[in-house]
Amino acid sequence: MIKRLFIVVLLLLIMFGSVFVYDGWRKYQMGLMAKSFRMPPIAVTTMKASAEKWDEEIFAIGSLVSVNSVNVTSDSSGKVTDILFKSGQT
Repeated sequence: MIKRLFIVVLLLLIMFGSVFVYDGWRKYQMGLMAKSFRMPPIAVTTMKASAEKWDEEIFAIGSLVSVNSVNVTSDSSGKVTDILFKSGQT
């Protein structure tokens, strides 16, 4: 009875030990791969520069939406007589 128990415990230790050894070996191999990793070269395309004539106008149909906008309203009722800033002034 004790001999069978000893064999079962020994087999379990071998199985679990092999799992831990395999996991350690796998981590070691991953570390070696990470150390030897190099980024691949970046692909670059080139073209010879040449002078060309460009159109000064572009004809298109579309709509515009401003990114920044301001709503100017008076705090009290009445008439606005002066606006004391210029367009584009910050």
